[in-house]
Amino acid sequence: MKNLWLLFIGISLAAANSAHAGWRPKRPSLPKRPSLPSLPKPPSVPKIPEVRLPDPRKWMETSDNIAEKRQDLRRDFRAVILGKHIDHVEYVKFGSAIAASVASENPAPVLAYLKGLVLETRQELMRNGSREAQVVAQSFTQEMLMKLVDAAHKGKRPQLYRFHGVKVVVGFVTYDHYKKIITDYPYLKNGSVKWRHDVNRTELPNTHQLYVGVDF
Repeated sequence: MKNLWLLFIGISLAAANSAHAGWRPKRPSLPKRPSLPSLPKPPSVPKIPEVRLPDPRKWMETSDNIAEKRQDLRRDFRAVILGKHIDHVEYVKFGSAIAASVASENPAPVLAYLKGLVLETRQELMRNGSREAQVVAQSFTQEMLMKLVDAAHKGKRPQLYRFHGVKVVVGFVTYDHYKKIITDYPYLKNGSVKWRHDVNRTELPNTHQLYVGVDF
């Protein structure tokens, strides 16, 4: 009987322990968090249109002072007769004549070139209708003009000659030539495309022209 009583007590304790193991204390309820006020939307940023810069613009120009130099001669003399323009092409021919004279130690090639230059100039004098040009054409032989041209070429200075009250100056006028590289560069300023103008000037070889100035 004692054993049954002990068994009953053990079963009761086991049941109590099992019921106690499944019990959980009730958590206290937390207060609700206050809702945050809604933030205002940020102002919309206007969309800036994309500006595409154009490509730089680049071109080349050539210039000279031929018109200015000829105008100066016409102010200095009553009449000016211009001979052949020794441009860059003629300058190669003239340089070849000089080189041939130096190589052969003979002035004949240079004199031959100058003689042809003088012949063309005298023909221009004959074609010119002015009274001064006719006086020079009748007064100067080809040999006389040749000496003046040769002296002007060697001395690099105009040669003066007087004939019956007529003043004649024979010389070479030098022309300056330039090459200009012009570039326009685009840039942005206040949302607009602007252009910067850039000029790079390079000097080219000079050219020359025989002239005969006549005055009284």
